[in-house]
Parts: sequence; structure tokens; C-alpha cells
Amino acid sequence: MRKQELVHLHGLLVEITRSLVDQGTIPESIWAEYEALGINAHSIHARKTDHEEAVLFLATTLSATLERPTAAPSGM
Repeated sequence: MRKQELVHLHGLLVEITRSLVDQGTIPESIWAEYEALGINAHSIHARKTDHEEAVLFLATTLSATLERPTAAPSGM
């Protein structure tokens, strides 16, 4: 994957994460772990490997969080 595509994917994953945190689907504490990586999606001059690490972190965290079973809504 080219760096430009990776930066775009990084930005998309940040937006998805932000939305899920706002909805209360995933804990807000994810941001502390993400910020510890020392990169954000707007760091276009950062190394490609830094963006790869952030993308893997976000994708793995989202995947693990979203595959947890949730209680079925009442009436089902």
C-alpha cells in the first residue's frame, strides 16, 4: 500500500473510532493508547511505518471491541 493510501486509511479509522467512542460503543481510554503511539492521521510527513503501526492498532482494537457479544434487545 502506498503511503498516501495508508494516511487516508489512518484518517478513516480515526473517524470511525471517534464515532464509536461518541456512541459509547468503545471506551474513551482508547485515545490514550492511540496518542502514546506519537502519530496522528494528519502527520503526513511521518514515516510510513508509523502510520502502519497506528492503522494496525486502530483496526485491531476496533475489531476486538466490535466482535464482543452484546446483549440482545428486549423483545427478541
